[in-house]
Amino acid sequence: MSSPRSTTGAEGGSTNFAIRAAGNVVPLLLANRDYAPLQMRRNYGFVRVFWPVWRLSFEALAIRSLRDGSTVVRATGTWKLRGNVSIYAIETEFVAPPGSELDYVQVRRMTDAGLRVWW
Repeated sequence: MSSPRSTTGAEGGSTNFAIRAAGNVVPLLLANRDYAPLQMRRNYGFVRVFWPVWRLSFEALAIRSLRDGSTVVRATGTWKLRGNVSIYAIETEFVAPPGSELDYVQVRRMTDAGLRVWW
């Protein structure tokens, strides 16, 4: 059985992963098998910017592969309500050209929001 990322056939090109995976978990399991984080290349650039303003703080992180240009960008906004309580929103995006090491990540953008309580 071939990898769902590289399947070509009589249709004349690569088949769409979402179409092939509709109702069938096997293509997703095969794609996860092919995604091996420990075999990824190790040349990365890293940038972190942190800006605290009164009770607000903003942070941006970017990690970029220097070999293929795939990038993870993460932006965070936090508002401190009390000394031990804050609310936050985090936006994460994976930017990857076709065939790059992050091309196997099934989620391209993700947003988290929540409440943190320290005791």
